[in-house]
Amino acid sequence: MSAAFDTVDHDILIQRLSASFGIKDRALSWLDSYIKGRTQSVHFSGEETPPRLVTCGVPQGSVLGPLLFVLYTADMERIIKAHGLLHHCYADDTQLYFFCEPSQTAELKQRVLLCIQSISKWWPPTVSSSILRSPSSYGAPPTDVAIYLTAVPSLLVMQKFNHLTPSATLSPL
Repeated sequence: MSAAFDTVDHDILIQRLSASFGIKDRALSWLDSYIKGRTQSVHFSGEETPPRLVTCGVPQGSVLGPLLFVLYTADMERIIKAHGLLHHCYADDTQLYFFCEPSQTAELKQRVLLCIQSISKWWPPTVSSSILRSPSSYGAPPTDVAIYLTAVPSLLVMQKFNHLTPSATLSPL
């Protein structure tokens, strides 16, 4: 996800904290006041822009920022598992990985595409949510594949998915 911490919609975060994690009442109000109502401005060469309300993003450089992002995206794990795929998350990086017999690549391709479509539907409409980077786009050997979720149109997934080839090994990124 590109600039992922900046994509956290405040209203959706508060809703997910309540619905998915049972955070209610005073604790939810405290978190709401912590992330909402913040403003930002730009200072450059002695000039300053008027403050503007920030409606997305978690405070960066804070202890709670990464935790709130993880809670915001936690439901994505359920979606990935429902499609029978494996994943690894670290901070704002989510990698899908999978394996199959060469004779099952068409079925696997379909599961991966359906998974990405499901994530795109779940992800807030303010952020389009998926891209597939083919091996040639990051200089890896042609047998290695990685899927990254990022803020670009999901149409790119369909266009680049044809470049996948089966591999006998898995290489960590």
